[in-house]
Amino acid sequence: MPSLKCPTCLKNYALEQPFITCPICRGKLNVVYDYEEVRGKVSRDTLRSRGFNLWRYYEVLPVLPSWRIVSLGEGGTYLHRSFKLAERLRVKELYVKDETTNPTGSFLDRGASVLVTRALWLKAETLTCASAGNLGASLAAYAAKAGIKCIVYAPSKLDLGKLYQMTAYGADLRLTKDLEEADMKARMENTGYLASSIDPFFLEGVKITAWEICDQLNWEAPDVLVIPMGSGGHLSMAWKALKEMEVLGIIDRAKTRIIGVQPEGCAPIVKSFKEGKSEVEPIDKAETGILDIGMKEPPYGNEALKAMKESRGAAIAVSDQEALEAMKLLARLEGVFSEPAASSTVAGLLKLLSEGEIDRGEKIVCIITGEGLKDPKAVLSLAEDKLKVGSFIVSIKPHSKLGKAKLEILKILSNGTLHGYGLRALLEKERGISLKLPSLYQHLEELKELGFIREAGVEVVKGRWRRLYDLTEKGRKLLEGMSEV
Repeated sequence: MPSLKCPTCLKNYALEQPFITCPICRGKLNVVYDYEEVRGKVSRDTLRSRGFNLWRYYEVLPVLPSWRIVSLGEGGTYLHRSFKLAERLRVKELYVKDETTNPTGSFLDRGASVLVTRALWLKAETLTCASAGNLGASLAAYAAKAGIKCIVYAPSKLDLGKLYQMTAYGADLRLTKDLEEADMKARMENTGYLASSIDPFFLEGVKITAWEICDQLNWEAPDVLVIPMGSGGHLSMAWKALKEMEVLGIIDRAKTRIIGVQPEGCAPIVKSFKEGKSEVEPIDKAETGILDIGMKEPPYGNEALKAMKESRGAAIAVSDQEALEAMKLLARLEGVFSEPAASSTVAGLLKLLSEGEIDRGEKIVCIITGEGLKDPKAVLSLAEDKLKVGSFIVSIKPHSKLGKAKLEILKILSNGTLHGYGLRALLEKERGISLKLPSLYQHLEELKELGFIREAGVEVVKGRWRRLYDLTEKGRKLLEGMSEV
C-alpha cells in the first residue's frame, strides 16, 4: 500500500492523513510504494488488458480502493511519429507526446484528477490554488466535476484562453499583482484544500506521462526525453517513473537522457545546471511572456537538477521567439497546435542538435504539454504572417466587432487615465453596465492585445496597488472614426 514520506526527517504518513507537506519539518512529501507488492500485481500484459488512460497504471498511483475517482477522461494521449519534423531536423526517429488532447488541453489534467480524487475523499468543500494559467483551469474543471467550490488566485497578466476556461468552469477567480501575491493570498485563504504543483498526489498523476510513452514504444524507454520546466516537478517525476518501470521489470533499463527546457528570460534551473550546482538559486525577475513555465523560484528545481544529472541529460534555455517559431513549425508540419511553453521542447531540441549535444540517430520524444488556443497572444503573432489582423478585426464599422462594453471602456478612457476599479464604477454609474472584475480585466487585456489601450503605470490607493490604463493613438483614431460614421 502506498504511503507518504518526508525525505528530510524520514517521517511516514498514511495516505488518509490530510497533509501535503510534513507537519513536523514542513518539508515536501513524497509518495512511496511497496514495489515488491506492486510487482506481483502488474505486468506488461495486465496493463495492456486495461483501457488506455491515466488509470491504467492504478497500482503506481496514490489512491485507495475506497476512494471515488474523479475523472474527465485524462491520459491515453497520442504519441505522434513525426516524420516531417524529423526530416526538417535531420533526425532518425522523433515523436511528440501530444498532451493537448487532455480534457482541458494540458498535461496538468493528470495531476488534477488524482489531487481532486483525494480532496473529495477528504470531504473538502473548497479547493484553493494560485496559478499563472493552466493549473487553475485544470483544477477548476475537476473541482466542477467533483462538486467542490474552486477559488483561483491569479496574476492580472494572464493568458486569456486560460482565464476563459477558469470562468467557464465556475471558478471564483481573484486577480492579483503577480504570482507571488497570488500564492501568498491562496495560503492565507486557509479554507478547504490548498492545491498546488508541489502536492505529492498531483505530481504522481503527471508522472504517468512517462509510463504511457514507454507503453506506446512497446515498453522500450526512449533515448532522449525533452520536457518543459516550470516548477521542475514534471521532469523529476518523469525520471521517477522511468526508474519505477525498471525496478518493476516493465522496461529493461532506464536509459533515457532527460532534457529540461526553460525560457531564457526565466531559467534558474538551466543556469544552475550549467554552473554545476546541486541546488537551484532563485532569480529576482522573470522576463518572459511564457508565463506557465516562468518561475523565479521553482519548488522542484533541485529535484529536476538531480534527475538531469542522474540521467546524464542536459538543460537548455530558449528565447520566447524561438518557442513561437517552434510552435509554428510543429503546427504546420505535424498538425499539433501547442502553446509556446509546450513548443519550447522542440525549440530546445533544435538548439541541442545544432550544438551536437544530441545524436541525430537517437530515439527522441518531445512532450507537448498544452494546446495553442490557451494563448491567444501567441496565436495572433502567427496569424500576422497571413493576415492584417488589425484591419481584419476592426473593419469599416469597428464598433460592430468590439461590443458595447469595450466601446464604453474606450469612451471613458478618452477622458484620461484610470484604474480598473475606477472604470468598473463609472461603467456601472454612468453607462449602466455591471461587470465583475475578472470580466473587466478580460476586456482590458483584449483591448491591449488589439492595440487600443496601454498600461500607463500604477498608483497606490489606500495602500493597495492599482494598474492604470490609457488610450493609445490607435484607440483615439478608432473613436474618431466611429463619430464620423
